[in-house]
Amino acid sequence: IYTAQGALAGPNYSTDILGTFLYRAFFGFQLQTGDPNMGAAIATMMFLIILGGVCVYLFLVQTRLRRYQF
Repeated sequence: IYTAQGALAGPNYSTDILGTFLYRAFFGFQLQTGDPNMGAAIATMMFLIILGGVCVYLFLVQTRLRRYQF
């Protein structure tokens, strides 16, 4: 998406992804100043989303391993 749309992510940031949104919110972009509080909030949400995905993955792997052990 970044390659196709660039750093501004389309009209009104409609195709933005969390990584570039985090960078733009924390450090600022072009003449805009960054907001560290907003960047920290986005980073926290990214962490929780990734943590949830990893927990679901590990749960599914454990149930599959437990089924094939005995």
